[in-house]
Amino acid sequence: MTQEQKQKILSFIRTCEFGVIATNSTNGAPESAVVGFSETDELEIVVGSFSNTRKNTNITRDPRVSFVIGWDNAGKITVQIEGAAVFLEGEERSVLSKKHCRKNAGSAKYQNDQRQQYFKIIPRWIRYSDFSVQPQEVWEEVISA
Repeated sequence: MTQEQKQKILSFIRTCEFGVIATNSTNGAPESAVVGFSETDELEIVVGSFSNTRKNTNITRDPRVSFVIGWDNAGKITVQIEGAAVFLEGEERSVLSKKHCRKNAGSAKYQNDQRQQYFKIIPRWIRYSDFSVQPQEVWEEVISA
């Protein structure tokens, strides 16, 4: 992925507040949820969620997830991500949870709740689509682990 492509993705997702995460249930069926998110400069997606939710239970068992951003603005720009979710601990949790709460002010009230967990999605595949330009700009990238 070029630096220009990475910046294009970051510029777009920084303007978005919500995304949809899909996890794998115990029987293999997909389970999706709309979540508030934040991002790192490395295109990792950060989500805060209670430990007893379906998504957290599913991630504990199977960390493979997908994430979609961009249905606002008539879906003219979208980003799709597939990767692995990793629960945050220690200093990384502290730093990224604060950043997450700055972007998602409504999440701050849960930051110190004992049930609250934070995880990041480490991208393995990204697809960027911009249907607002002609010709349409669509590209995908496999990111090595």
